[in-house]
Amino acid sequence: GEMYIQSFSKSYGLDATILRYFNVYGPRQAYSEYSGVISIFVNQALAGDSIKIEGDGKQTRSFIHVSDVSRATQLAGELKSAIGAIINVSGPSLVSILQLAKILKENIEGCQSEIVHVEPRVGDVKDSIGNIERAQKLLGFSTEIPLERGLKETAAWYENHLPLK
Repeated sequence: GEMYIQSFSKSYGLDATILRYFNVYGPRQAYSEYSGVISIFVNQALAGDSIKIEGDGKQTRSFIHVSDVSRATQLAGELKSAIGAIINVSGPSLVSILQLAKILKENIEGCQSEIVHVEPRVGDVKDSIGNIERAQKLLGFSTEIPLERGLKETAAWYENHLPLK
């Protein structure tokens, strides 16, 4: 897809910026067994089910709240410095899946869910983080929503808007 955008941009003289989003989460994220890990864990915790970690939980991700993604996207559309660039939009640090489950439990009031390990998922990515230097340099971008706050906000939305399970 990126090569098509670059080719189209060059062929027709149109400005284009390519954004690569990494591990986005937040309110209104669709929930299914194929959703991102945060929506799955939040729904398991709110339903009082065990939080199921596939494998040892040492897999890492850099999570970014949808509000930060929205802001990065707006900056990329407004700033000339972004034209022609490929920019990663990612959280600033890695969090293990096990750490995520523990942080989630601490930030959902009254959460009594156990953390359990199940068989690893075949083909699961070990680590997923985007290098955000270009986003910082070209967009002046850094995240504003810390993971703990974003998890609380996301859990509150699910609790108020979706049937659990």
